Amino acid sequence: MSSTNEIGSSLVKSITGGTMDINNMATTLAEASVAGDRSSLQSSKDKFSVEQSALRYLQTNLSAFNSYVSELSKPEAFSSFSATSSNESLISVNVSSPDAQGSYFIEPQQLAQGHAIVSKDTFSSRSHLMNTGDLTISVGGKVSTINIGIGENSLENIQRIVNNSDLGVNMSIINNGSGYQVMFSSLTTGRDSEIKVSGIDGLNSSDYLVTSQAQDSVAVFNGFPVTSSTNSFEGLVKGVDIRVNNASVGEKVAIEVGRDTVAVKDSIVNIAELYNQVDGILDELGNYDKSKLSEEELASDEYKYYGDLAGSSTLKMISDQLRRSVTGTISELTGESIKTLSDVGIQFNREGLLEIDEGKLQRTLDSNTESVSRLFSKGGVSSDPMIEVNGGNDRTLDGNYAIEVTKLATQASISGTTMPTINAQRVNGDILLDQAGATQIGNNAFLDINIGSTNHLIDLSSITSKEPSKDALAQKIQSEIDAQLGANVAKFGYNPSTGRFNLDSVSGSLVLNSSEGLLKQGFDSGITNGEDLVEIITPLSASLSADNSELSQFSIPEGRYLPSEIAGRIQSSLNSSANLSTVGASVSVSVSNGILEMTSNRFGTGSRIELANIAGGGQIGVNAQSNNGENMDGVIKTSDGDLLLLGYVDPKDGRKVTISDYSVTDTGPAPVRGLSFSVLGGDLGVRGDISFSQGFASRLESTINSFFEDGGLLVSRLDAITQKEKQFEDKEKQLDTRYERILTRYQLQFSALQSILSSTEQTKSYLSSAFGNNS
Repeated sequence: MSSTNEIGSSLVKSITGGTMDINNMATTLAEASVAGDRSSLQSSKDKFSVEQSALRYLQTNLSAFNSYVSELSKPEAFSSFSATSSNESLISVNVSSPDAQGSYFIEPQQLAQGHAIVSKDTFSSRSHLMNTGDLTISVGGKVSTINIGIGENSLENIQRIVNNSDLGVNMSIINNGSGYQVMFSSLTTGRDSEIKVSGIDGLNSSDYLVTSQAQDSVAVFNGFPVTSSTNSFEGLVKGVDIRVNNASVGEKVAIEVGRDTVAVKDSIVNIAELYNQVDGILDELGNYDKSKLSEEELASDEYKYYGDLAGSSTLKMISDQLRRSVTGTISELTGESIKTLSDVGIQFNREGLLEIDEGKLQRTLDSNTESVSRLFSKGGVSSDPMIEVNGGNDRTLDGNYAIEVTKLATQASISGTTMPTINAQRVNGDILLDQAGATQIGNNAFLDINIGSTNHLIDLSSITSKEPSKDALAQKIQSEIDAQLGANVAKFGYNPSTGRFNLDSVSGSLVLNSSEGLLKQGFDSGITNGEDLVEIITPLSASLSADNSELSQFSIPEGRYLPSEIAGRIQSSLNSSANLSTVGASVSVSVSNGILEMTSNRFGTGSRIELANIAGGGQIGVNAQSNNGENMDGVIKTSDGDLLLLGYVDPKDGRKVTISDYSVTDTGPAPVRGLSFSVLGGDLGVRGDISFSQGFASRLESTINSFFEDGGLLVSRLDAITQKEKQFEDKEKQLDTRYERILTRYQLQFSALQSILSSTEQTKSYLSSAFGNNS
């Protein structure tokens, strides 16, 4: 009894003695009141946090996988080409996207060179004073004149002026050890880089030696002679750049151009391996059994998310949809022998992983790349060879779509009247295949010609020396012609703008019956009829705008020309103009039945030709005029309705149609949204069907993209978790509010208790004091 009293007395003493921690006791009891709810809430938060992290891990891996899949879903992935040369030291090749595959042979006969001339005279110093006056420099027929005044006429000052004047040449002053010589070098290569200098004594062309002949590169391509102003040939096989590294007459180099099917095969194998990796990730995320893993494995980053989505319906649906994307048949590939993955050697094994027969896949790619492309990528094919399908996007639905063309795209084109020709004709030699050899004729050379129905045999056997230039050789031959026929009967010359020797009659018809010893000058022994000449008596000039470019001027100096030579000079001048190239324009200039035609190389309403500011145009039959191209028009037919094509024509190419992503029919979004194709020509009317299909890679890409879209499996589940997080936050706030209320209540109750006990203690002390001496 006394023991109990002692305990109670001790407790009361403790309470009333002020040692009780009211806040700590209130906090402990308040936290105990909400502990169960907090534990349950935290458990739910942890569960959803684990799921969220695992889903984001899956999302990252699917996104990475899709970046590879998306590349294979593009038709251009199957348009990878390779080109090889049998002798890289002579010919090297680079390939982009050629139109043609095959084997070609090229014989590199000559490298392109720029023109270089060195003064015969040696000057005492760089400051040597020359005469003043106009220095005229011609590069490839482009003439520029610079006035050299007093104070500017030292060699180094002239050098500075020339090199700062953008004339297409570089002037150098060379120390030869005993003095200084002047060199002019063209800044470009090719026969059009020939330099002529005149106007100041000591700097005239006659005062120079040729140290580098202006010449094109020359090759024989599949038996046909070709030239280029550089050492690259870009037009022989479209999309293939052929570069001549060294010349070797008589040696043929084989060039092979074909699809790089090995690279495509490697891409397909890579996608299959990545698919299997993703399948392994899905399996690990959904695995219930962690007992097979060691503690070290469970603690490693590699297995960080192992089993975190076990039982997840989202995970199962993602897995099922991925598998369905790469199974089955591409039914839109009507008439194709390749419609399933197994047709190219790809199939699932017992473990659900993709296995590839790489040999079968390679053989199929080698024999039928186009069909394999359609099996994997999204794209289409047209039953009409003049309709080219460019592609589609993820909004383009599989199906067959009929095309009706009501109008074809046209190019802007203008033409003049028949060119007035004169009573004189020309025979052009062939392209020079040996520039160095072209300055000397063979032994016992002659020309057998007919002028105005009279035969003439011109003996050239007396010309035995090698001349310093082609012009010098032409003058020698001209002297023999004049000596044997008389002056003004026939003219022989070299035309640097065409790179050919030519023979003209001064009047009357011209036939080259035969020749000997002039093969290197482009004349063989066959009979060649002359062509009528056009004479430019006064300089001709005009300005042309193509595709709304600024006007560009071209000119033709006095002289006699073949109509084709006039067309070539105009086309070359215009297409090298900065005004046209700035807007991406170019023109084709040709002669048809004696009429000059100028045509924009663009199709549609963006195509425009304007010829203006003409001086002397009557000499070639042209006058001021303009013309615009027109866009194609037609209808594409779908099961949901028809769409007019005119509104979807590319403004830069009136043949190309790209259906808007927002196009609609009467019943809703058009199934051909994103479809792109070009009508390149053909007839008006119904033009067959475009068959568009989503290949397996495209299907897989669309499936993965759908996971990430609003309402998609991954996004929806992550959104739901985000909503749960907000609910958890609300519940935490509610628990915090409840806790604060309970805490306050306990604090008030303990304060009241302490007050009561304190009062009791005071009463006790009073009583003890009052009755302490009275037993």
